[in-house]
Amino acid sequence: MKKTVLFPVLMLLLGLMVSCNETQIKLKGLWQLKTIYWSDGTSVNQDSVFYSFQKNVFQYTHLERVDSTYRYPGRYYLVGDSLFIVMDDFDIYRGEFGESDSLKIGFKEKHFYIGELTGNWLELRAGDGVYSLRKF
Repeated sequence: MKKTVLFPVLMLLLGLMVSCNETQIKLKGLWQLKTIYWSDGTSVNQDSVFYSFQKNVFQYTHLERVDSTYRYPGRYYLVGDSLFIVMDDFDIYRGEFGESDSLKIGFKEKHFYIGELTGNWLELRAGDGVYSLRKF
């Protein structure tokens, strides 16, 4: 009886681990933010914001001018089809992110659903909108 219950549970856990590892592998690297589709129906096109993912380390990079690059460190973790980004030293970035200025980070922790993840395209869904990124 215990074996018949234990085996399906172990297979489910193994399947979750494999899918997380596959997502982790596809997510790894540098992604360029192309468009944010805000929940109010407006959108913002970007070409100077980059998200970098590697071994649970996250970096948000904003290229403002030729001589100005801002890098914001953080961490990320995956739970199923969810991506959580946690920014380090949050007080530095507070209040700089919103519809009027989509280039600043301004959150301590943000929860995204991974809508699409291929070798060259990433779609992240959050409460405020949909973020479309391409592999750089």
